[in-house]
Amino acid sequence: MATSSASPPPGEAKPVVFVHNPRSSEGSPGVRPSPVPDTKHESIMQEFVHAQMMTILQPFVDQLELLSDGLSVVTAQTADVQVEVSQQREQIVQHQGRLNGLDARVVEGSSAIQEVNKKVNALVAQTDYLC
Repeated sequence: MATSSASPPPGEAKPVVFVHNPRSSEGSPGVRPSPVPDTKHESIMQEFVHAQMMTILQPFVDQLELLSDGLSVVTAQTADVQVEVSQQREQIVQHQGRLNGLDARVVEGSSAIQEVNKKVNALVAQTDYLC
């Protein structure tokens, strides 16, 4: 806080300065006005309030910094996870295309097996007829 440049010599008591109420119309009897202007008092009070608020709010600031650090870590991990998810989606599309091709080949193979089965049955019937 600000100190006065006109301080008493060491060992001498500092004079007590009373501050009058600036809102009072008649003033305070027996109290002399402060030589410090009202704006200086306001400034001192603002500094005091600011210091007290900083002291009160510091634990919250510390917690917010921890949360911010944690959020940065999660955000970095999220970017990596998004890359992996994108790669997995591409692979799923590729696998789906391959699966569709395999399904078509299964249908062709099933048709071919049915034809072979018919031919075998026809040959068995002819063999039975010849025997």
